[in-house]
Amino acid sequence: MMFIKNKRGMSGVIITLLIILLAIVLVAIVWGVISNMAKKGTERSQTCFDVFDKIELNPSYTCWNESDKNFTFSISIKDIDVDSIVVRISSRALTKAFTIPGTYEDLGPYGESLNTEVTLPGKNEGKTYYTNAFASTGKPDSIEVLAVIDGNQCEVSDKITEIGNC
Repeated sequence: MMFIKNKRGMSGVIITLLIILLAIVLVAIVWGVISNMAKKGTERSQTCFDVFDKIELNPSYTCWNESDKNFTFSISIKDIDVDSIVVRISSRALTKAFTIPGTYEDLGPYGESLNTEVTLPGKNEGKTYYTNAFASTGKPDSIEVLAVIDGNQCEVSDKITEIGNC
């Protein structure tokens, strides 16, 4: 019959194997998390890749009406599907964001009343909107639009920094 005379040698080998196994499991977990994050980031960037220059502000219809204290802006969408558009309007005293489509007490379709549902332009169409949100602060300094596609908010698609008078 064979006896194991050096039990300490065996326990050292087992501990070494367990440490190696633990290291392999940890590497697999970290790899899974990192590859999942990289995949999501790549999907988001691919979703927003085609947006640039496909959602535009029309500078001819983006202006400040001093007598009515209303800000008018026009958005055009080219051949692209979007869930919504985020519009950010800024002045020195106020920044206001609207998500279109939606209903707001201080935003409306041009020619209609405020607090009316605003809808997105269709593909290859434009729509004009107006807001009185800046009546107390005065003429806005800038406006920018951002697309939301498949639940992902993209970077700024267009921006106007010089607002003229109507």
